[in-house]
Amino acid sequence: MPDGDILVGGRTSQWGRRVKDRSGVHCFGCEQPMLARFDAGGRLDPTFGDGGLLRLRRPDGDILKASVEQVVPLPDGKALVTGPLKEFAKFAFFVARLNGDGSYDRSFGDGGLVTPHFPCRDTPGAFHFEPGCLPSLKVALDLRRPRSRHPVLTLRARPSFDWAGIESLAVTLPESMRLAPRFRGKLRVAGAPEVDRVRVAKAKPGERGPVLFVEGVGNAGEVRLRLGAGGIVVSNPRLQRRPAFKVWAVFNDARWGIWAGEDRITRRVG
Repeated sequence: MPDGDILVGGRTSQWGRRVKDRSGVHCFGCEQPMLARFDAGGRLDPTFGDGGLLRLRRPDGDILKASVEQVVPLPDGKALVTGPLKEFAKFAFFVARLNGDGSYDRSFGDGGLVTPHFPCRDTPGAFHFEPGCLPSLKVALDLRRPRSRHPVLTLRARPSFDWAGIESLAVTLPESMRLAPRFRGKLRVAGAPEVDRVRVAKAKPGERGPVLFVEGVGNAGEVRLRLGAGGIVVSNPRLQRRPAFKVWAVFNDARWGIWAGEDRITRRVG
């Protein structure tokens, strides 16, 4: 802090209540935010909270089920405190501004505390979406030399919203196609910060050809995938007419790094 004091935050289960039922032991209110302020010599500052310790509640006095992850000192002696909420089994965060004695700065947010609101959400929770706000998959697909035994496949996929990123991508090939044994040498993935794993799975019930999975692409805004000549083998090119590819993607919310839905579409080419 500007005066040399040290302000730390975390969480405690000191005020939690443990209840046992048929499914086991549960703790209600076990994660509550707590802060402590020390002087430069490591002694608790008695002017802060209750003898130097502060159990952070809501501005109205109710329990705040959360934990402190960051404490940022401000030049005027106040501090910004933030961390995840644990109240609704969702991924939500709070931000609070505290005075030097640990009381809320009532001019900030709702009595000193605010929970950020994001577009397309009534809370920043991972599983509560407003209608029409789930990302959809946008795909451009091109098949060069479709009548040959070794065509070239190019695919470009992106989410419909700029706050969403692609975490995993899967392409189901038509029944007339299969991946060559050494297809990895012909596979190029661009636009992804990283690729954790590339794997192949057999067709699921109701599907046709094999499924190519590209996983852990790191919240990419756009993924470009290319299987060069020799990566795909066509069993009978003369019977192939406008083959259908099924593309499936898993999205993350790039603002929070949490799951944001999935989408799958079918594209015919040729």
